[in-house]
Amino acid sequence: MRRFAWACVVVGLLVAVGSPFVADHLTAQREAEALGVNSARALDEPYRLDRMFSQGARPTAVFVSPWSAVIAGAALAGFGVLVLAIRRPTAPVDHQRGGAA
Repeated sequence: MRRFAWACVVVGLLVAVGSPFVADHLTAQREAEALGVNSARALDEPYRLDRMFSQGARPTAVFVSPWSAVIAGAALAGFGVLVLAIRRPTAPVDHQRGGAA
């Protein structure tokens, strides 16, 4: 059970720390796809997306938020800490004698 708890802590921390990097990569990927596909489709305003990206603005559908994964990783790490905090008896208790065996 302790290995499971430590695995939850480690994986939770990795997810929480790594998710902003993954979200940034996915945002850049979606941004490149949006710029390549949508600029060819927008015949009435062919340079609208080019201007928007040059000003630093992005369409809402392009941005990938890392916060859901950060919260999930923190929750998983917290669950692991909670499982580690559960006290377990060190020796079996003999109830007939009223003490430890």
